[in-house]
Amino acid sequence: LSQHRDVSVIVNDGESSTELMMDKLEGCDSNIRYHEDRADFSVESTSRAKVVVTGKRLVVQIDGKNSGEFKDCAVVDLPFAADWAKSAHVGVTASTGQLADNHDVISLTTFSDLVKHEQSEALVLSTPSFEKGDGISQERFERLEDAVSKILDKLEYLEHHTEHELMAVEDHIKVSTAKLQAQEAISEGRIDELEAKVVSNINGGIEKRLKQLESSLDEGLVHRISSVEKVLNGKISESVVAVTSGMGGWKLPFFFLFVMFVAGAVAFYMWYQNMKRKSHLP
Repeated sequence: LSQHRDVSVIVNDGESSTELMMDKLEGCDSNIRYHEDRADFSVESTSRAKVVVTGKRLVVQIDGKNSGEFKDCAVVDLPFAADWAKSAHVGVTASTGQLADNHDVISLTTFSDLVKHEQSEALVLSTPSFEKGDGISQERFERLEDAVSKILDKLEYLEHHTEHELMAVEDHIKVSTAKLQAQEAISEGRIDELEAKVVSNINGGIEKRLKQLESSLDEGLVHRISSVEKVLNGKISESVVAVTSGMGGWKLPFFFLFVMFVAGAVAFYMWYQNMKRKSHLP
């Protein structure tokens, strides 16, 4: 990453390792990346690169804004024979890596003579797109026809390019819509799952608390009824013993009284159980 350059020159002599070539990397940074989503992008945005080979020396110059002003980017002394350029080949490739750029090669021109190259550059900069003329002549008509043909070719290219861009936008919209729909389905599933958990927790909590309350009431009432029953039984037994010891003829009435108390306690307990069943939630 420390060796990254927007424009890099990597020389391979056929024996160096990748690490060694990267250590000797030459280049520069230049704003030559283009993408249609950038705010400063335009179909007229272009950059130019010039590679000049003189013997065993290679010079790279960059015109980032296509303004005609080239700046030196890299100067490399090549470990090749002096006439290596005679058997060299020129290739163009592109790779985006983790970024997305537009790689369009507008033109590629080669010159075997540096002087002729400079003359061609000067001619391009000084020659107008269309030369004016006087009068009516065959030559002027031919130039007009050539100019109209070029305009029609550009319009045809623009039509195809626009169609391509519209298709790309349509595909992008379809992909985005599909992703949104998939995300919506996932969100709805999570909401349903959360709702089911909340309802289950609420119902389970209420049912558990009702059971605890019911059990507590049962235990409390049973304990209190048992206590009352014991007290009554004790009092009745004491009264019966006291009366029967002093007056033997009163045993039978007190026995009936004891039975009535016991029957009343049992009836009260049954009434409570019946009321409890009626008050239960469905």
